Amino acid sequence: MRYTLFYLKTLYHALNSSKENEANLLRKCKELEASIKVDRAKIASAVALTNEQIKEADIKVKQVEDFWKEQTTLVERMKRVEEDIVRVHQEMVEVY
Repeated sequence: MRYTLFYLKTLYHALNSSKENEANLLRKCKELEASIKVDRAKIASAVALTNEQIKEADIKVKQVEDFWKEQTTLVERMKRVEEDIVRVHQEMVEVY
């Protein structure tokens, strides 16, 4: 009988400890799941922001390229205008 009581007490403590460990593990799992959800939301936000920044950067690159094309065109026009001015000036000198 004494061994039965000792066995039952030991079994009770083991089961009780197991139940507490299970509860602790479930609580920890819930905390980790919540943390994962928060991190997943942060990652999604960061990815969306990064994609938006990439689009903005592409737009700015295109604007710079357009500006340089326009600048090149203006420089070419200015050279032609200067050449025309020199040519017209030479013609005026020849005429007078």
